Amino acid sequence: MRRNLILMGALAVAGALTTSANAGVAVTNPTIIVTAGAGSWEWNINGQSNGDGSANYDGSRTEAAGNGTWTLDWNINATEDNTGTARASQTAFLFNNIVLTNNTGMLQTVTVTTMIPIAPAILPGSLMGGSASGTLTTNGDGGSMSNVNNADPMYRALIDALAVGGVADLHNFDSSVSVVGFGSQSTGFEDFGTPIPSAPGPAVLNSIGITLQFDLTPGDSASWTSNFVVNVIPTPGAGAVLGMAGVLAFRRRR
Repeated sequence: MRRNLILMGALAVAGALTTSANAGVAVTNPTIIVTAGAGSWEWNINGQSNGDGSANYDGSRTEAAGNGTWTLDWNINATEDNTGTARASQTAFLFNNIVLTNNTGMLQTVTVTTMIPIAPAILPGSLMGGSASGTLTTNGDGGSMSNVNNADPMYRALIDALAVGGVADLHNFDSSVSVVGFGSQSTGFEDFGTPIPSAPGPAVLNSIGITLQFDLTPGDSASWTSNFVVNVIPTPGAGAVLGMAGVLAFRRRR
């Protein structure tokens, strides 16, 4: 009887540990924050469930800035509620496709941040990974997309609204691209934490996000494909408890 109680307790603990590995989910819609020149805008976006633990967000927005306007087009796929789905191991994920067009008539320093809330917290740490690729398309008179201050990373992964830094900064320093006349040029593809996600990361208390930042010449467009994925760290204790339960069962059979 005592062995049976120990076995049942071990299995219960193992089940709790396994459940906790799928605990992190996004609970509300993403937020987009855009800074272009001296202006700044923030709004929540609405999407549609994909039925697989993710939701898709598609839209466009034009705002006045400087002597003209900028337009942001987005197509975003993000965690909706992935507990119990095929994507349950991807605790939190954000896949961005954005195009920003600068029609302000002047060079603009642009920052586009996308964030999704996470609940409950991912503790005590995480596994993370991400990637980014950008493309400049000019309107006929040439142009450039360059690193802010000629040094700052064009991609930054965010946890709890703060830049993670280190390996989670991509397209640093020399990722600027330029085109003479009409055409396009890519920054190339960079990633971290491959296979994504596998890089050690901090705990996630509230949110994950991506910041894209660059200087963009007037009349031109910058398109970016980027992602950031954060996992709960697999709990070795669950396997150990299951092993103990198996030993107890084996001894009982003998």
